[in-house]
Amino acid sequence: MAMASLAETRDNETGNHIRRTQRYVRALAERLSSEIGLNVESIELLYKSAPLHDIGKVGVPDAILFAPGRLSDDDMALMKKHTEYGRD
Repeated sequence: MAMASLAETRDNETGNHIRRTQRYVRALAERLSSEIGLNVESIELLYKSAPLHDIGKVGVPDAILFAPGRLSDDDMALMKKHTEYGRD
């Protein structure tokens, strides 16, 4: 949660998105648990790790992260790098 809070400090909407995504992940995991073989521990692990899905956005420049309107192709390419930043 400390790592997720770091992302939230840059943008309150990111914090709200993190919490919504966490709740959706739990709901989906619970709904699909019997179909895909998730046990209670796995569901809890998914729930706890879900807030980190966008942690790489801390590496995206503010001018792109907070740009109004549609991003240019170049800016979108930089925004998409948040997945790599998060992985790294």
